[in-house]
Amino acid sequence: MTAVLVVLVGAALLTVVGVGILLLAPPSVAARLLPAAPVVGVAYLVVSLHLVGMLGSSAMGIWIALAPPVAVIAVNAFRSPRRFLLLLRAWRGAVIVAVIGGAAALIALTPQIFAGTSGVVQLTPSNDAFYYVSMSDWLAGHPILDPPDIGSAPAPGHPSPAYGDVWVGLLWGLRIGQELVGGGLASLLGLTGSAAFPGLTALWIGLLPGAAWVLAAVYARGRAAAFASALVVGVLPSTLHQMVNQNADSLLGTSLVLLTIAAVGSAVRGRGRRVPLWLAAGALAAAIGTYTEYLPFLAPVLVAVVLIGHRAELGRALLRGMAIVGLALAFGPLIWFRAVNSLLVVGGVAAAPTSGTPGLRVSVERVLGALPGSAVRDLPGDPNPPAALAVLAAVIVLAGIAIGLVAMRSRGLSVGAGVALVVAFVLAVRSGDYVAGRAVDMVSPILLVVGLIGWQHLVSRFGMHPRRVVVVAIAVVLGAASAATGVQFIRGERLAAASTTNVVDADFAALREWATRASADGTGAGLATPAFFEQLWGSDAMRDLDGVSYVTLRGDLGYRGDTSMTRYWNGVRPDVVIAGPGAFIAADADAVTDVAGRFSRVDFTAGSAVIAVPASGDVQWAWSSSAPVLGGSGGTVLLLTDRPTLAGCTLEIASDVPVSVDEDGPFAEDADLDRVPLTDGAGQVQVWRADGPGPIALEGIRCAP
Repeated sequence: MTAVLVVLVGAALLTVVGVGILLLAPPSVAARLLPAAPVVGVAYLVVSLHLVGMLGSSAMGIWIALAPPVAVIAVNAFRSPRRFLLLLRAWRGAVIVAVIGGAAALIALTPQIFAGTSGVVQLTPSNDAFYYVSMSDWLAGHPILDPPDIGSAPAPGHPSPAYGDVWVGLLWGLRIGQELVGGGLASLLGLTGSAAFPGLTALWIGLLPGAAWVLAAVYARGRAAAFASALVVGVLPSTLHQMVNQNADSLLGTSLVLLTIAAVGSAVRGRGRRVPLWLAAGALAAAIGTYTEYLPFLAPVLVAVVLIGHRAELGRALLRGMAIVGLALAFGPLIWFRAVNSLLVVGGVAAAPTSGTPGLRVSVERVLGALPGSAVRDLPGDPNPPAALAVLAAVIVLAGIAIGLVAMRSRGLSVGAGVALVVAFVLAVRSGDYVAGRAVDMVSPILLVVGLIGWQHLVSRFGMHPRRVVVVAIAVVLGAASAATGVQFIRGERLAAASTTNVVDADFAALREWATRASADGTGAGLATPAFFEQLWGSDAMRDLDGVSYVTLRGDLGYRGDTSMTRYWNGVRPDVVIAGPGAFIAADADAVTDVAGRFSRVDFTAGSAVIAVPASGDVQWAWSSSAPVLGGSGGTVLLLTDRPTLAGCTLEIASDVPVSVDEDGPFAEDADLDRVPLTDGAGQVQVWRADGPGPIALEGIRCAP
């Protein structure tokens, strides 16, 4: 399976890169950070690919970025083999983390296992995956400073609308760290963005245990808290929620945020050998470049870590903290420039008035509900472990954060986590469901690890014996709660159904070949379907064919950021039309040249045909399992044909009341198209209900020979 290959090769490559970077640090520091070596590798790649990406593509930049760490490894292998031996002192932790991370990645691959294919890219109606895939593909072939110029219809020099999201993301300055690394890794494996995405998402989840382990190891004595953190973080309900909704940026950003807290804390307040300032700065820049929206939660933690501690060390901690920020700015000037733009855009969205604020009680439930063992929001699997276990897990985590205030070593960390929790509450109370939910997803991994660090300090302070047994017992409770979530998630019937429905399968693979039969760049071919899933992934399958028209296109899905644009087409009927779900055909036998599952290829040069397809306009077509349903009082149906007129053609309409078509009607079931005017082989009719809003279903079209 392709996704498994991406996980294995990606993890190995990132580990090699991370080891190369860690060999530049003091041996004791490198050994402590070894369990998070792949995360260190990602941080390095995010920063370096932003720099190289100003002039070249990520496919080229990945080779340039790999050269320095590989050279460091080679030099040390021949001249300083002892450094490798010192680094390997932490091999046990690295192996434990690899096993736990592998299990977490396997859970993330559950949809692919159900479907028996790596084509489960978009599991839910959320289309985040398409944004990440299109951005990765574009950056794999273009510099960051070269956004696509798409236009409104196919024309020479205008890329496919599959890259419409890229135009929006690059113009608004949205974070692109995950897309740069993902695109670079996909190019190394010879994969497209859509083929690599499921495996990359599982890989990012597999990195979480290593980052959590290192954060706990920096702030707590012993390995119990580190083991407990690694065990639970990969199957947190918030983690599974983000996986299902394709939130790849925030999943990778979480690992980088946990690494940043550990590195900055060690660099400014650590005892013994500290993490070098350059390494902490690189982690900070990478975290911001990967998921800028984490800053409102990360900033209070870092500020508290710097300011709270032994007073005698405050001056030095402030200087080192400022040095880290300065180096982070120097490492990633483009990262921080884009971060400012991104925060202005996202901040405007978060601060915008909303009529759907959840209120304090619901907000409390939502934040606590992100902790281990609680119900996962919006998951197809509907995991819902026993309520008592969920409450116990939440109490354990929050109590651990409070206990952490007692120990000087973790006091700043606990204060920062508490402030981050308050920020999440404020957003949950003031904002709509989406912003509140994302805030919960971001803050919960920090709360988990900080809570376990607090419990580790408690058993160490009061000499509870055996110490490991106490913390491991806590880990068992949290692990059982999260495992219950994970098991029910895997067994969920709706998850299995969704995994086998929204699949980018061989049906889509045929589209490119069908379009190129018309011409090398797809000119003369068009895609016609009102179904947004097929619009998205159909355009992705033909992303390198600049000449393909899209006679229906949902502008609300991110194309060019213009919701009023509902087609990418010059209005002339293409010679070849690929009809997808929701488009209906009345044709001679010779006109339909190919059929691949949900798609049919109609060649108007080979036979006569009429195609009817709903088009979104002022009203929105929704999609059901049986037919496109118009929600509202009416909408548009596009008609494509080679006939001089539509005499003898009839729309088959289902409605509980009579409907009207243009000026004709009312029709109880069917609507004649005799008087529909045609221009360049295309026409349209308006269908509406005279009595106001209600469902109208287009079920087909038939024409007399």
